[in-house]
Amino acid sequence: MGRVAALCWSLWHHRNDVVWNNNRSLPNQVGRIAYNAWIDWFAVHHLKYDENHIPAQSTTDRWEKPRIGWVKCNVDAAFIGEARVTTTGACFRDPVGNFVAGFMQRQHTTLSTVEGETWELLQAMKEANRRGLNKVQFESDSHVLTEAI
Repeated sequence: MGRVAALCWSLWHHRNDVVWNNNRSLPNQVGRIAYNAWIDWFAVHHLKYDENHIPAQSTTDRWEKPRIGWVKCNVDAAFIGEARVTTTGACFRDPVGNFVAGFMQRQHTTLSTVEGETWELLQAMKEANRRGLNKVQFESDSHVLTEAI
């Protein structure tokens, strides 16, 4: 089922690229992109559901400051399954703990925990880049995400 979904997504994506940008891809390129997307999806979900996987244990329940000259960004995601809403947020703080920047996003879609946490980490990285923050320590409470990275 995952392979079919990846292929459909790849076909749809490349069809839109032809319609809107007049960019054409060879059929084997479309197939290769679909295959790679499926492999990535499978790897994430295999890690998520691996029965032998033992999550890392948290060493602290308190916020720990980053090194001098660095900024720390905490990311998190929350889910309301019945409403099909995913809310994500990030908070950037300096070594003293002062607020530097932050944001939250609400999406009317249901993502898995690892998908939501990964999406938020990507958005936080983009925000750090946009603000010119080069030394950023990212932190997430998602053991699956942190171990995958």
